[in-house]
Amino acid sequence: MTLPAPVAPMLATAGQPPTAPGWAFEWKWDGVRAVVAVDAGGVVAQSRNLRDITSSYPELRVLPDLVVRPLLLDGELVTLDDQGRPDFGWLQSRMHAARPRPELPKSHPVAFLTGARTGSFTAWGGLNGASQQVQALRWTVT
Repeated sequence: MTLPAPVAPMLATAGQPPTAPGWAFEWKWDGVRAVVAVDAGGVVAQSRNLRDITSSYPELRVLPDLVVRPLLLDGELVTLDDQGRPDFGWLQSRMHAARPRPELPKSHPVAFLTGARTGSFTAWGGLNGASQQVQALRWTVT
C-alpha cells in the first residue's frame, strides 16, 4: 500500500485564541502527530515530517480490519496512563524504536486519536468508512 501524495498533518499554531463564535480548540495530547493511510490491504503511518513510522507502532496493524474503504486520517499517537491521561515519558520509549521489542507495545501501548465527525477526539475515531475528502469539510462542534 502507498499513501497518496504526501499530506502534512494539521498542526497547532501559537497566538491569541479567537473570541468570535464558531471557533473550537484542540486538546494538547502530548503525542506524535501522524497521518495514517488505511485500507483492506494494510496501513501506513507518516510523521509530521512525512517520515514512515509504521514499523514503530505495530498496534496500527488492526486498522485494516476496521474499515470498509480507504481512509487517510490525521491524528495523534499517544500512550495513556492507568487513568487515561497522556504520558509523554512512556511515549518517548516508543518514539525512536523502529522495530519495538514485542514486550514494549504490551507495556507501553499506543492509541491513535483522530478527530471524529463531531469534532471530539476518540480512540480509533473516524474509522467509519466516510468516503468524503475531509480536508474539504468544515469542522464543527456539536
